[in-house]
Amino acid sequence: MRKDFNIDGKYVVLSVSTNIQSPAVIVTVKLSDRMPDIDSISVAFPVKSMRSAEHFVMNATEKEARRGFAKVMAEFGEFLGHFDKALSISSARSKALTASMLK
Repeated sequence: MRKDFNIDGKYVVLSVSTNIQSPAVIVTVKLSDRMPDIDSISVAFPVKSMRSAEHFVMNATEKEARRGFAKVMAEFGEFLGHFDKALSISSARSKALTASMLK
């Protein structure tokens, strides 16, 4: 079970963990298309039971998705920002090199 949201231009998915031993709601944030090696980042939020995880996801609104997105970004946002910046620099250098080779 899952629900998809668009939060400020980011693709966010709330889903239920498939591990019955440790039920959780999973928040997945799709990253930039410039990061093919790291497609998305997921964080598990433990809950008491699979049923409560399913109920949470089934009834989730944009408000819950936004809250999950905020928690993921609070935990990993700085790292992802540095990573995205490094990829942007690398992409710009690659484009400049390609352009100079075409001249």
